[in-house]
Amino acid sequence: MKNKIILPILLCASLFMATTRTWAQSECTDAWQAALSQATQHWQNAKAAAINQFMSDTASAQASRIACANACGNMGDSMFFDCATACDSIFTDAMDTARNNIHNALDQAMATFHNSVDSARAILEACLDTLNGNKQSSADGFIETLFPNPAHDVITVNFAPTGINILRLNIMDLSGRNILTQNYNIFDGSQSLIVDLKAIPAGNYYLQITDGITISTTKFVVD
Repeated sequence: MKNKIILPILLCASLFMATTRTWAQSECTDAWQAALSQATQHWQNAKAAAINQFMSDTASAQASRIACANACGNMGDSMFFDCATACDSIFTDAMDTARNNIHNALDQAMATFHNSVDSARAILEACLDTLNGNKQSSADGFIETLFPNPAHDVITVNFAPTGINILRLNIMDLSGRNILTQNYNIFDGSQSLIVDLKAIPAGNYYLQITDGITISTTKFVVD
């Protein structure tokens, strides 16, 4: 009789745990998709802005060339050739600058996109690690501990970088939207940071630190 009662309970519990896990995995992938979508939108906006700026610079260079050529037409024959050559040189320099500007802008936008994708991937890995009961940090163990968790006014992050560098700390919500960014000078060896959370509303967040090469992410709660 007891077995007949216990078996359905175990089956229901197993089904509930499986359903909860599937929902939690969906939360992780939703956060990844949201962060990736945001990174893609930022890239598209930056690309459009760079192209618009290039078109504006090109139009300005062409207008300046026409104005310069008109001014040359009012000069005598002896000065016209030198004037026209100077106009062409100014136009060429302006176009070279415009091309360099768009290349630099697109390179910077692509680098930002790749960094955002890396951050989104770190969020996904940290979320899945938490779901699987693993330590809430990246495989390199950059973040050692984070406490208290849940936190209220401040949080302490213990970490162990491998060299002297500038450390960037980001706090993001579960969609990957950046809430706080701070930069720190760090040294080699284990050390701690105290982060002020007074301006951050209650909720679930990811804390991410990077030295530009290594990214480490962990999840925490502000109550």
